[in-house]
Amino acid sequence: MAQLKITDASGRQWQYNLTPQVSCTIGRAPDNCIVLDDPRASRHHAHIRFDDPAYTIVDGVVIGGQVKRSANKVFVNGEAQYEHPLKNGDRITIGSSAISFEQKQEEREANVRYDDRPLGHTQLLISANDVMTTVLRTSKPPTATPETRDKELESLQRKANILAELYEMSKTLGSVFDLNAIFAKATDIIFRSTPADRVVALLADGKGSDDEEVELTPVAVRARDEKLEAHAKKLT
Repeated sequence: MAQLKITDASGRQWQYNLTPQVSCTIGRAPDNCIVLDDPRASRHHAHIRFDDPAYTIVDGVVIGGQVKRSANKVFVNGEAQYEHPLKNGDRITIGSSAISFEQKQEEREANVRYDDRPLGHTQLLISANDVMTTVLRTSKPPTATPETRDKELESLQRKANILAELYEMSKTLGSVFDLNAIFAKATDIIFRSTPADRVVALLADGKGSDDEEVELTPVAVRARDEKLEAHAKKLT
């Protein structure tokens, strides 16, 4: 999996997982995938797209079919670039913010092998509300021991990370309505909080009464191993 490690001008640090299906936008505006608290960054400073087999960072944003470049440019490994295919270890500088691109060599070059077995032995159909209720439910406090305290702190940290993701998604929902970005964020939260190997988001078409069938339409498919996503979509 390709990943970005970000440190913005305020010193805040976090990570973002790239996916081939969704273009990752970067800038100060709250509707970006990566929102930088950096006065030197443009509102829509850059975006990262997947050009098989590599990710490419592009200076600017596409408006009306034309690329509008940023004011302060995008630097990759210290050099200004309009477009640059990213390699593992590349350092991206936007304003006073630093972004590190990480993708291990074996992940990029590993061969994908297919078989005729089902995608999994267990499949769950669960609503978004049920997912978040389960993830954020507070369990009964165990007897205090160093081991249980460590587990409790780990659980609290995981929940804090999920709440941070939900906050980022709520900012996106408040400014734009991009279904691809919304479902990518939602499935990313599920992967962070559950042991699921694959996630399929479905939209229900119908009232859901006993007398009427509800038609489920796939709108997003994600797999922990991005090399298998295309195969998962084919079988969905």
